[in-house]
Amino acid sequence: MPVGVAPHALPQISDEACMTAMQLVLPGGPTLAGADAVPSCSAASAAWGAATVFALPGARPVARRVYGWIAKNRMRLSCER
Repeated sequence: MPVGVAPHALPQISDEACMTAMQLVLPGGPTLAGADAVPSCSAASAAWGAATVFALPGARPVARRVYGWIAKNRMRLSCER
């Protein structure tokens, strides 16, 4: 479970899902994961330009592949050895 989130706070999201991709729970219950969550996150932050890029035709499938690679390799990319 992510740091700062009690396991019972989001019972609909498994530990495995959290380790695979970021999870964004929207008001009303829908959950977006990985690259699908980026436009909503960026629209609400200083990275609003990413939402525009994700709106381009064909951007979402490419973003899913890139996000998947980064998520799969995140420990190697971000952790000091």
